[in-house]
Amino acid sequence: MRLLGIFNIFAITTNLFRIGTWIYLRVFPIPHALVPLMALYIVSMVLRSDTPVEESRRAFSPNPVVPVLEDNPQAEREDQQRDESYNMGQRAACRFLATLTTPLRFLFALPSKSRWIYRGHLIINTLLALFVLDFTYRFHLPGWHHNDLAFVRVTAVHSNAVKLQVRYPPYEDPSQPNGLCVLKVQYREVDTYGGDPQIWRDGPELKLRKINDWINVTNLTGLWPEHTYEFQLAKLDSTPLPYPSKPLSFRTFPDPKWTHGTKLKFIATSGVRLNFPYAPVPHANRFKGFDILAKYFVPLEEASRAADGPSNADSPPVTAQPPTFALLIGDLVRRRSSIPFKRANINYARELRNVFASPSFRRIYENIPVYHAFGPSPQLTMSEGSLLEAPEPSDGASGAFGLYSRSASYWGWRDHSYYEFRHGDIAFFVLDTLTYRSSNDVPETERSLLGTKQLEDLFMWAAMVNQTSVYKIVVSPVPLSALWGNTAASVTWADFPSERARIVDMLSYLPNAIVVSGGRHEFAAIEYLGGKIMEVVTGPISSYAIPAVLSPLDAKNSLIIEADRNEDFTASAEGFDWPNEQIVRPTVESRREEAILHRISGENHVWSTFDIDTTNKTQPSLILSVYGRNGLIWSTQRFGQPVTIRTRSTALTMLRKALSDLLSRMGFKSVSELLSQILAFFFPSS
Repeated sequence: MRLLGIFNIFAITTNLFRIGTWIYLRVFPIPHALVPLMALYIVSMVLRSDTPVEESRRAFSPNPVVPVLEDNPQAEREDQQRDESYNMGQRAACRFLATLTTPLRFLFALPSKSRWIYRGHLIINTLLALFVLDFTYRFHLPGWHHNDLAFVRVTAVHSNAVKLQVRYPPYEDPSQPNGLCVLKVQYREVDTYGGDPQIWRDGPELKLRKINDWINVTNLTGLWPEHTYEFQLAKLDSTPLPYPSKPLSFRTFPDPKWTHGTKLKFIATSGVRLNFPYAPVPHANRFKGFDILAKYFVPLEEASRAADGPSNADSPPVTAQPPTFALLIGDLVRRRSSIPFKRANINYARELRNVFASPSFRRIYENIPVYHAFGPSPQLTMSEGSLLEAPEPSDGASGAFGLYSRSASYWGWRDHSYYEFRHGDIAFFVLDTLTYRSSNDVPETERSLLGTKQLEDLFMWAAMVNQTSVYKIVVSPVPLSALWGNTAASVTWADFPSERARIVDMLSYLPNAIVVSGGRHEFAAIEYLGGKIMEVVTGPISSYAIPAVLSPLDAKNSLIIEADRNEDFTASAEGFDWPNEQIVRPTVESRREEAILHRISGENHVWSTFDIDTTNKTQPSLILSVYGRNGLIWSTQRFGQPVTIRTRSTALTMLRKALSDLLSRMGFKSVSELLSQILAFFFPSS
């Protein structure tokens, strides 16, 4: 077909297809992008150029040859007029095209006289189309269902107990009834001084049922604070099971009642997507971000298990101190299917099995506890998809998300999905911004992201930890900041201004308050009210990244507030009897509520590390470090306010002192004297 300037239809469709494929596989997996990509591929296949060689030669010529009929003056004049009216832009384009080398023509699918170049284009386009199909459909194939997946991990850790989550399909045992797998946990304390290991102690028995996808949780209680234990799975006759191949270990938290301070190192990150950015590898159930993270903290013998992981050039050395736990903010799987027009019958249990079967993720959750906070996307109802192949679980959990995530979390605050936990004198409150979210049809002043009950419990928690914890950390699946403006109103607190204002005001009265959030696929450190509150928006550990151009973070979107400020000035002594005196005059100034400390965008693999030290009572400290593929990206240190810890014993002492003062005002020296007076009143002596 005729060429249109530099490009013909084949070149246009081919370039659009390749750009769209690169965006879909490496930049942003646009939902339902499979249909337009495949349409472009088919058009490039059908409408490929079959231009004859002689016609191509004339087309590339900047001065096309027009055949002239001999002895025909009229035809000569018409040809001359046609030649003069020839499009100058077309002629310049042809001249430019004639100067291009063959590799450039091949790169941009420009017209060429060689049919082998067109065949090369068709081969490349076909490979890209196969990559798109592989990325979209691979984990839906029968070979990726992972029905035989077995795993165990430590989830909720306390000072005297831990929670374990176990998935174990039925092993070969004729005594096991159909649809039921029974096993037990064995544990023992690890002697940190190198002594002989203790004998195994039998823990609770676990009943795993097919109706619950062979998954359940159990608790180990009666443990000592800040002690290291190891555990294994065994049959009822105490025969160890093949998995895990060697005992796994955990360490209990410090007792919150201790007042000697603590040191805590934990990780916060968000955003996981299997094999993204896409790589055409056989083992596609990889999270490259977790592979890089494991190089930092996982011991060398654990890291050596994954020989096919990322190269050493992209990985930093292992650090000496591993984190105590990791906060994974966001959904483990996407809540909408990537398959076009597939909105129902999404098997979330199968997709979650793909996540936990990933060697990358297994290296993390087998070594450190991973706590979940649900993502900002609207929660699907049960009618929109089947969460399990089996009926609704008997324990009332919310399908696959309840089995794999909620059941593994800490015991909910008053049996709700949000929860709190403590590591010594550091308190955490993990919010649920999905379950209780009100509709956008509600008036703006009445909208709620947390719901009435969760908001009340958050304020009650703040009152409880205000004088019993040094650092107060609130984990929110969506950013509290309003700096993104209307571009991210649906996935931040911007659509809930009234509730957000109440929370910011409450946190401003808590010393050393920190908000850890996610969901924006970029990192940002923001401070409120001149440094009273700090928010850390974590970046994605292994997912797509939003460029800064598409997600403007502007300080002008912050609210303008009025703050009190004391202004010093010197009063004049002229005409008065007293000398010059320094006087403090209160004034009111207007300033922005929020300020941007740092921002990192465009990174697919980012996580934040928090190093908190409360052993120095007069100056607790926090070191925030942001790591990426190539190592440390940004770090800052902030010193907190000293907090006088009031433990339960301190509260009893204060109560005893108050009672003693009350008795002294009533004229009694002690409680015994009060009791003797009461007995004398009711039983007078004869």
